[in-house]
Amino acid sequence: MVFRIFIGFMLIAVLQACDTKPEMVTTYYDAAKTLKKEEYYVKGNGSNKREGLYKAFYESGIVKEERQYENNLLNGTFKIFDKEGK
Repeated sequence: MVFRIFIGFMLIAVLQACDTKPEMVTTYYDAAKTLKKEEYYVKGNGSNKREGLYKAFYESGIVKEERQYENNLLNGTFKIFDKEGK
């Protein structure tokens, strides 16, 4: 009986760990955090594994590049923009 309860708790813990939502990470060019440098998502629970959309910005705030990540690997189209956003 105790073994079944233990297995039940372990199963719940594993399922909760797998069901984490990606967390947004934002880096900045300046200490005041007014000039956004990068914006991307990582898997939850303190992981550094990228998941989803990644954007890098010029200091002007215009998007410099966009990429998609899946399980920390590039996936899909990699877009690079000039300083005018084209």
